[in-house]
Amino acid sequence: MNGQKIGGGVAAIWSRASSFVQAPGHEYDLGVELDAALYYQSKDGAMNDDPSQMGGFFAKLEYGALFPMAGLGYPDKQADELNRTNGRDITSTNMAQTVRLYLGVFF
Repeated sequence: MNGQKIGGGVAAIWSRASSFVQAPGHEYDLGVELDAALYYQSKDGAMNDDPSQMGGFFAKLEYGALFPMAGLGYPDKQADELNRTNGRDITSTNMAQTVRLYLGVFF
C-alpha cells in the first residue's frame, strides 16, 4: 500500500562492568537484555504526494526483558548475612520487564 510502513527489530545486549568492584555483586557480568519492537506508520491524504513530508498515524510496541547475572546481586558474604538475619532468601535477583506502546498522529 502506498505510504504505509510496517516493520520491527530485535536486539540482544550483554552488559559487563569494566572492573568487578564497580558492580554491586563484585562480578564482571551484569546481565543479558533481550528487546523486540514492532512498528506501523501510514501516510494519509495529501502527505502521500510528497515523500519528504512526515504525516499520518504511527504506532510502535516495544518489549524488553533483563536477565540479571551475578554482578547485579549481592557479594556472597553480604548475601549470606542478609539471608541469615531475615531467615529467608531476600537477595536473589529477578528478571525485569518493560512494555511500551507509542501512538501518535503527525499533522
